[in-house]
Amino acid sequence: MIIHVLTIDQTSISGYDCEHGLSLCCEVNDRTFMFDVGATGLFASNAKKMNIDLKKVEFLILSHGHYDHGGGLSTFFKINDHAEVLIHHLAFQPLYSQRGEELHSIGLDPQFKHHSSVILTGKRFFIDAGIQLFASPPHLYPLPIANQSLKWNYHGKIEDDPFLHEQSCLIQEDDQLILLAGCAHQGILNIIEYVKSLKGKYPDVVVGGFHLSGRMHQESTDTIDAIADVLLKSNAIYYTGHCTGEEPYRQLKKRMGDHLHRLETGLTINL
Repeated sequence: MIIHVLTIDQTSISGYDCEHGLSLCCEVNDRTFMFDVGATGLFASNAKKMNIDLKKVEFLILSHGHYDHGGGLSTFFKINDHAEVLIHHLAFQPLYSQRGEELHSIGLDPQFKHHSSVILTGKRFFIDAGIQLFASPPHLYPLPIANQSLKWNYHGKIEDDPFLHEQSCLIQEDDQLILLAGCAHQGILNIIEYVKSLKGKYPDVVVGGFHLSGRMHQESTDTIDAIADVLLKSNAIYYTGHCTGEEPYRQLKKRMGDHLHRLETGLTINL
């Protein structure tokens, strides 16, 4: 499997622009697909620099309903008119970030819910024998503290966002399990434990954000150390960035060593 990082918040690779968001292009089992499209159309210009033809993308998975993962949808639709776009059916609810007394909209453009390419998914969705999506894992561990400022409008009532609209992608290639997790709002530990319950083993490789840091909150050092210890127990290799946060990343890296790597715009991961 090959994973190209089209956009994420940072890079040390010259020639690429960054933004607060995530977009990956993946090649697996002779199929090409995307996971998220970032906040804008930046993923497309970076794809050109990486010599990636986005017209060859067969399907696009949106991990959840936040703009920094789905804001580039309009650009994607202009480039690719045949790919199926897999979005959880709750991802078009109005979503907000609370800053003081104010609510700031951070959701998707609702017009795209009825786009001809969009397929609405649920708790489990099988793309083919080797690729599946899942949402709403059991909460064996606490949810990220940074979720506390994130809200949604459900049936006219503003509530804490339970992130029922967040889905992760699990890929089986030969005997290797690869997990793609957009922001892990459901908790990265809950997500990998659910994979273990489905497959009888932890994923071998995990790629995505861990949501350990947000605009208003960041996990404590004790919590980050405890998360690192469970991640190490899984014996997986982790690639992370975006909402993981710079300071939490440094703390995780110190504890996890070669089991943890930084995602950067322009990076290609060959598994």
